[in-house]
Amino acid sequence: MREAAFYAYTAPEPAGLETMPLEPPQARWNATGRSHMAFLAYEAVRQSADPHATLLALLESAYQAGATKAKWPMEALAHLPS
Repeated sequence: MREAAFYAYTAPEPAGLETMPLEPPQARWNATGRSHMAFLAYEAVRQSADPHATLLALLESAYQAGATKAKWPMEALAHLPS
């Protein structure tokens, strides 16, 4: 990476992960060898009207993409005790 960025990935990567949508619009899938990571430049977050919401959008959309493609039991995971 040539710039500061936020990223997220799913391991092991399920097939078709990079076809899933990401938020905010500036986010993108970045190929890293044999896998992909959700990528959002630090500047996009810094310049956002709501940096917290912008970063949360990336992380939530990356989680949803990975969980959906990997067929994780999202409903069951949402109710685990902390």
